[in-house]
Order: sequence, then structure tokens, then C-alpha cells
Amino acid sequence: MGVNRMGRSEELRKFVEYRVRQLLAEENLERIVASLRNASWNLERGEAAEIVRVDRDSR
Repeated sequence: MGVNRMGRSEELRKFVEYRVRQLLAEENLERIVASLRNASWNLERGEAAEIVRVDRDSR
């Protein structure tokens, strides 16, 4: 019976650790999305395409 209890407690500990990591990842993602929403994107029309073209042609 002692081995079974150790297995359960280990399984529960791993689940709690997994869930904590999952919640932290969700919080981090929410912060990143909020930062991106609040960012100012000051590119002129066509500027992004030009940047991509220059980068592509440089390779």
C-alpha cells in the first residue's frame, strides 16, 4: 500500500506542476497579446513589403 500512495502523490505533484506551468504560460501569452495590441505600428503603406523584399534579396 505504501508504493501505491507514493505513486498517487507523485502523480498529483506532477499534475500540479504541469497545471502551474500551463497557467503561467497563459498569463504570459495574455500579457504579450495586450502589449501587441497597445503597440504603435508606424509604418508607411508598402514599407513592410519593402523591408521583406530587401531581406529576401540579401540572402
